[in-house]
Parts: sequence; C-alpha cells; structure tokens
Amino acid sequence: MALRLISSSRSLRNASSSGFAALAIPALYFFATPFLLSRLGAEGFGVWTLLSNLFTIAGLADFGIGPATTLYVARYRGTQESETLLRVIQTAWGLYLVLVILLAVALFFLGEPFLGWLGVPPRMLSALAPFLPIFVLGVAMQFLFSALDGVVRGFERYDLSSFLRVISGSANVITYCSIVAFGGSLGGMIIGQTMVLTAILLIGIWTVCRLLQRSVWLVPWIHAHSLREFLNLSLYGWLQGLAGTLSTQADRLLVSLFLGPAVLAYYAACLQLAQLAHSILAQTLAFTFPKFASLSANDPARLALFNRGMFIATMLGTTASLILFIWAPFILEMWLRQDVPAEIATALRILALSNALTSTSILPSYLMFGMGHFRLAAFAALASGLSIALGGYLLIGWVGVIGAAVSRLAGLPIAIVSRVLVYQRAFGSRRWLLGIKQLLPALLGFLLAWLLLGSQTGMGNTLSFSSSLLALAVGAITVFFLSRQLYGPLLTRS
Repeated sequence: MALRLISSSRSLRNASSSGFAALAIPALYFFATPFLLSRLGAEGFGVWTLLSNLFTIAGLADFGIGPATTLYVARYRGTQESETLLRVIQTAWGLYLVLVILLAVALFFLGEPFLGWLGVPPRMLSALAPFLPIFVLGVAMQFLFSALDGVVRGFERYDLSSFLRVISGSANVITYCSIVAFGGSLGGMIIGQTMVLTAILLIGIWTVCRLLQRSVWLVPWIHAHSLREFLNLSLYGWLQGLAGTLSTQADRLLVSLFLGPAVLAYYAACLQLAQLAHSILAQTLAFTFPKFASLSANDPARLALFNRGMFIATMLGTTASLILFIWAPFILEMWLRQDVPAEIATALRILALSNALTSTSILPSYLMFGMGHFRLAAFAALASGLSIALGGYLLIGWVGVIGAAVSRLAGLPIAIVSRVLVYQRAFGSRRWLLGIKQLLPALLGFLLAWLLLGSQTGMGNTLSFSSSLLALAVGAITVFFLSRQLYGPLLTRS
C-alpha cells in the first residue's frame, strides 16, 4: 500500500511538473512572438524560426541514443544494478561527445548554404555569417544537454527535467526580448542564446552528479556491453527521430522554400498556437513511458493507466483545439496585433483539427516505447513523416500555406494502423476498427461545431459570441460523452 501511494505521488508530481513546463514555455513564447515579430519584421522572424528549426534537425545526430538512455537507466535503476547503470550513463555521455564533434563540423560547413537554399535573402545571410560559429556552439550545448535530460528522465525525475527546461526557456525568451528591445539584431540573439544554453548544460551536469552521488561518469568511456545495448535500439530510435523531424519540421522548411521566410513567420505562429495543447498533454503524460516499461504485460494497471490517459488526451486536446477552430481569426488578430490574411486563419483551423486528432496518438506512442516496440514505432513514425513531407511538397506549391496545414493530416492512416498493432500486442485486442473509433469523438465534435458555425456565418470572420459559445459547448459535450463510452470496456473486448 505504501509503495502504491509513493508511486502514485511520483506520477502526480511528474505529470504536474511536466504539464507546468509544457504550459510555461509556450506561454512565454506566446507573449514574446508579437513583440519579436513587430521588431524583427516578418522576414527577420521567419529567419529566426529557421535557425530554431536547425536545433530540432540537429537532434537527429544522436542516432536514437537519447530515448535508449532513458529506457536503460529506468530499467537498471529498477533492478538496482548500480554498476551497470553507471556504465550505461558513461557510455551514453561518451557517444554524445563523439557525435557532437561530428555535428559541429557538419553545421559549420553546411549551415550557411542550407539557409541560403531555404530562401534566406543574401543580405541577411551575409549579416548572419560571422555569428554562425557561435550558433554552432549553442547547438552543441543543447545537444549535450539532451543526453543529461535522458538520464534525468530515466530516474523518473520529470520534475527536475521540467524545471531545467523552464529555466532554459525563460532565460532564452527574456534574452531575446531584451536584445531586440535595445535594437539588437539576430546576431545578438544568437550570442545570448548560446550563453544561456552553456549555463543550462553546466546545471544539467551538476544535477546528474547529484542523482548518481558520483561524478565518475563525466570521464567518457564506451563500454562494450552498453554499446551493444544502444546499438540494438539506436537505429530505430534514430528513425523515430527522423520521423518526428519530418512530421514537425518538413512543412516549415517547405513553406520557406516555396513561399519565403515572411510567410513562414505567420505559419510558424499558427503552429505555435495549434500545438500548444498537444505539447502540454504530451509533456504531462510523458511519465507514462517509463511507467509502461515497468508494468508487466498481465498487470491490469497498464490498461487502467492507458484508458485514463486516452480519455484525458482526447477530451482536453480536442476541446482546446475547438477553441482555436472557432475563434481563429479573432485570436490571430488580437494576438499578433495586426490584420491577418484569411488563408492564415484557415490554415490555423486546419491545424487545430490535425492536432485534435493527433492528441489521440500520445498514449499509443508512449505505450509502444514502454513495451520496447522501437522497431514498430520507428517504421510507423517514419512512414507517417514521409507522408506529411510528400503531402507538403505536393500541396504547398499548389494551394500555398493552406496546403502545408492539410499535409499534417497525411500521416493519419499510418498512425491508425500502428496503434491497432500495438493494442494487439499490449492488450490482445483484435478490433481493427478501434484505431478509427478513437478518432470519432474529435471528428464528430469538430463536425457539429463546423455545422453550427456554417449555419450562422458561412465560416466567415464575423461570428456572434452566443453562436460561437454554442458551437464550443456542443462540440465539447459530444467529445466528452463519446470518450466516456469509448474508453474502459472497448479494449477489453476480444
């Protein structure tokens, strides 16, 4: 009983701290975006968005070691194999040090041509060139910190991980706004960012030393047994990372390539709004990954945890997305403090629908990782990411920024099939329609809201407050009751 209470308390602490971090960081950027957009201009803000995207792309250089580190740290900590745990962390740190050197060399020589290929104007590129080595250093600091973050998460200390991310995000946003407020340029923002990331890396090193009660892991050493364990999962982890990059970054890069950095600035703002709820839910429920890993296949707690998480993700993710869908033009204009083209508001509405549907994929993804099905997760995510990238390539040149938003729906069929496969392995369910049924609450909620809005305004930008509230209430109630009916008994039927 005491152990169960401790476990429940730890899960609540991890969920609440992760949720706070997922809310705090986007909230900071939410308030900073209009200021940075007005001071830097659409083109300047679009270029800064591209630089930020390079941080995500650079994460591919870990070749899946990060998720594997979390998994093995959680496993050997649970079995109390302290020496094996130390060798795992030491090996992960050694591999990251090797990879960060290769990453820095690649970015140093390829960063400028890559930005030029994506449409950054020559005058801005020449102004950025002297600061690119400092930018590379910042990427290296962030890359090394991700290794430490994997260790902290493996200890199930998501509260510490969240705290470090909040400190880093807050310091970065304050630095950006301060530099721009005093007339600074993108170069000054790069210098400030690198200083913040260096400080966060040092704090991360100190945190891991406190968790282990020793610092010998800082001496890089690649142990053969630990290396073989990493190699068993690294390929699939890297494919998962590649898939995630394609899913989250391909449309941004294609918008810049086809439409220019100025359009990317507004599209990135739409993504920032649309992905807010999904990010909060994903971070809040991230503690279920090591939790699923620690639960046996026959433990009923696994199904109970899964159903509760699915209900929360579906209900909250869809309701938050409905708010964006209904008030998209008003929210954008009030937030950015400027008139927004109609196609940008339409893109936000489509992105809201996409994120409502993908919120139902959060728990299945953590379940796959927790069960160790890295191969299935990797290939499914890669197929989904390629579908999104291909859809964006075909649609953006045809219908512009709206095509980029629509392309986010292209990976949905792959996600449906992959989640049904993992349900078969986790719960013995052979209901192939289950993957589709899990989308019905969100789809029907959006459909009813759209019909109510269309009957009032034809989906124009003028919308009465009472009719919009009615659309939100009907959509949210529909999602609530359908989700309650869906989760619990459904997965237990064979």
